[in-house]
Amino acid sequence: MQIVKDQPEQLHADSAGSGRVMSLVLHPFVINQPFRHKYLDQALEHIANHPGVWLTTSDEIAEHYTRTVLRKEA
Repeated sequence: MQIVKDQPEQLHADSAGSGRVMSLVLHPFVINQPFRHKYLDQALEHIANHPGVWLTTSDEIAEHYTRTVLRKEA
């Protein structure tokens, strides 16, 4: 859990000049153990409440990139 909490802090520091993407790989066999649910909830709450975090999907990231970067290059 501490690793998941530390990652957005580092990514935020690294993103001064450009955006960063944080993904969580959640394998059902590992995460679907009832005693682990509270830790996942805590980690997601920490990430969601971090300033500057954009909770989104890969499609929304692609659309944003197309709108903001590709159109400028065209």
